[in-house]
Amino acid sequence: MDSMDSLNQSAIREAVKQDIYPIPDWLEVGKYAFSTEHQRNVKVNGFLGHIANCLVSGETVHIEIEKLSPSTIEVTEFDISKISHLTYASVATEWQNEIKDIQIFPGDSAKSSTIPAEIHPSLKQALIQTGINEFYSHQLKAWNELNQGHSICITTPTASGKSNSFIPFAFHQALTKQRTSLFIYPLKALASDQYSKLIKLNQALPSQEQLFIAKCTGDVPLETRKNYFKGVKCPDIIVISPDVLHHLLYHTDKSQLVLLKDFLSRLNLIVCDESHTYISSFGIHFANLLRRLRLAAQNSGNSALRLRSGLVEEINWVISTATISNPLELASQLTGLSSNQITLINESGAKSHEKTLLVFNPQNSPNFASTNLISSLLNFDLKGLVFVNSRQTAKHIFSLLSYHHGGYISSVDLFYGSLRSEQRKERIEQLSNCETKILITTNCLEAGIDLPELDFVVLRGFSSLNSFWQRGGRCGRKSPGLIIFIPDSNNHIDYYYATQPQRLLSPVEKVKIQPNYPSILSRHLLCAAAEGGLNSDEVTQYFGDKSDLVTAELLKQKQLSWSLGKRLWKRGYPHKYVSLRGIQDETISLIDVKTSKILEEMSLYIAHKECHTGAIYLTASEGKTNVWRCKELDLKQNKAFLELENSSDKRTKPDVQLAVEPLSKLEDPSIVKTAIPNGNLRLIFYWGKVKRQVMGFKELQLVYAPTCINRNCSHYQIPKASQMTKCPGCGWTLKQRLNTQEIAKFEFKPPLETTIEVPLLRIEVNETLATAITNKAQEIKKAILKTYHNPDDIPHQLSPYF
Repeated sequence: MDSMDSLNQSAIREAVKQDIYPIPDWLEVGKYAFSTEHQRNVKVNGFLGHIANCLVSGETVHIEIEKLSPSTIEVTEFDISKISHLTYASVATEWQNEIKDIQIFPGDSAKSSTIPAEIHPSLKQALIQTGINEFYSHQLKAWNELNQGHSICITTPTASGKSNSFIPFAFHQALTKQRTSLFIYPLKALASDQYSKLIKLNQALPSQEQLFIAKCTGDVPLETRKNYFKGVKCPDIIVISPDVLHHLLYHTDKSQLVLLKDFLSRLNLIVCDESHTYISSFGIHFANLLRRLRLAAQNSGNSALRLRSGLVEEINWVISTATISNPLELASQLTGLSSNQITLINESGAKSHEKTLLVFNPQNSPNFASTNLISSLLNFDLKGLVFVNSRQTAKHIFSLLSYHHGGYISSVDLFYGSLRSEQRKERIEQLSNCETKILITTNCLEAGIDLPELDFVVLRGFSSLNSFWQRGGRCGRKSPGLIIFIPDSNNHIDYYYATQPQRLLSPVEKVKIQPNYPSILSRHLLCAAAEGGLNSDEVTQYFGDKSDLVTAELLKQKQLSWSLGKRLWKRGYPHKYVSLRGIQDETISLIDVKTSKILEEMSLYIAHKECHTGAIYLTASEGKTNVWRCKELDLKQNKAFLELENSSDKRTKPDVQLAVEPLSKLEDPSIVKTAIPNGNLRLIFYWGKVKRQVMGFKELQLVYAPTCINRNCSHYQIPKASQMTKCPGCGWTLKQRLNTQEIAKFEFKPPLETTIEVPLLRIEVNETLATAITNKAQEIKKAILKTYHNPDDIPHQLSPYF
């Protein structure tokens, strides 16, 4: 049909009869107004009659002027032209209505020099063959310090080549002095990635000079790990996880793994990579594990640890970490060296490129915002990562993307911890060769895994400043990068940094640990005594102040034996009572009942919540979401048997309860005064048990329904009938949103239980302070009721007061 024939002539005749619509004084071209139709601020490009031409999320739309009102917030105009990268400027233009702040971080040129002349000639050729033709200034400084027998702490940015600050030295020491090296990585994926890098360099050496490099992580079968120490030659370099090292040290003086003692006797270099991840109880456990490692090396006859004039000449240490505020303090706590014995290397010589940071306004529906942004970035043909803070969030965003793209999206995939090593490797390769353009990931890809060149990083939610910049550093390695922060308006920390984006440039956090924490220290003392033991006069030398008092108490409790020759020792296997990460760490394999293949692997702690009997579990493959039903969680076999669901609209939600039980008092109570006269707190420090119980679960059905997105409305996020278009509470236009409806409820008898022992802080409030708090709460409730009159109209975020 010709377009002229389709004109509505009647509507045109009615239009000319209308009065000229008065333009409000507050409505100006180039300024912002609030659209009641779109429920957001829009930029006004011009007017014609009663229609305004406006920009909404990068698209031009026509809005009736009567549906516009003054802007709800002060909208800051940005000079997008300062973004030199044209595509990133286009992204910013499309999303300018959502942007709170823009920051540009200029790049820097490389500072490098030739490979040191003293390096082993075969190694030099191998480095060149693998693409390393020169050393950056920080790599050269690291080489020089290590070559002089000094320990280092290196904190240069992500993608600056930290690994090549110590890998050449480890190879050089093995080739020239037959000394061994131990590389400790906190994550299996990171260990596997670094192992591949070591193998690549090793294969570039002449065959007769190639080293024996072993990987000891949970991905490697136990028998394979044992065989490393049963042949004729021990490994030259071991890549290991803390969890495996903890159990391996038990065999220090045992005949079954005779070559372990040989490895430790020649140990010259210990690398602790991504050391900023060793926080809380994990950090305390790790520091004590390293104490045991030093002791085990001495017990094995390591010449670098022999007493000389009452002093100990230490092994070379490399503490590699993201930028933190106290790197030397952390390095000292992990190595046992004083801060002045460690050289800090914090200035990078690597080339860096300009980075653009876009900080979005707080989002009421951050997963939907992330979904729309990912679709936009795909349209710009950009490659990158979307970081989220939980696996559930990652899977939700992927499901939304898949739904919006007709149930299939091949260019986006998921990456999280329970994927098997071959799955992780495959997804990184697919990102490298551009089969996949975007990975939605948890913190698994935050640490130093080598990734292909990435254009952008999206941060959906805030975790810490350290993590923010560590993740942001993943993009822009070889060309300018784009970082986009999507804050969740329901999260107070997200909201804080989104509304005060300059705070993102504040100094990053410190990493604080207390290696001498008695309850954890005592367990590692028992492990050390079972690993060949230690002399009574060595206790404080290796395990710090007060460790002699802890040891004396262990003797008193008959947990240790003390021989006539001053040797402290213990029978049995105390290692099984120590969990470095503070949780039960049995591995559960997820099995496809149809093919008997392993889908994924996860810890028991996660399986209790996400893969219990009856649970709906989501995976992604070939561009679509797969919905599985767990038919049985078999704890005897450590397997969960899963079957594909016919329906894709079902979900489950576990009913989780925590029970806290103090076991023993660690310190005498302390009284803390407050601003309330005579209103005090009493703090009691316990060692206690935390029991997490999964009591059952709810079965939910997904429904797309009209939903209010006004956070200040009492109807916020409550699904409405399909025919409704306006919220009955605030009058806002309802938006189609994905919601859930409970359709069944199930109870576990007995509940699924996970127990950990941790330090507990009990806070008691005296009567005076309790009365003051109650009175203040009543005062706030009265003020809220006075404002809203009807309790049903109270916004959902204020409901906790009631």
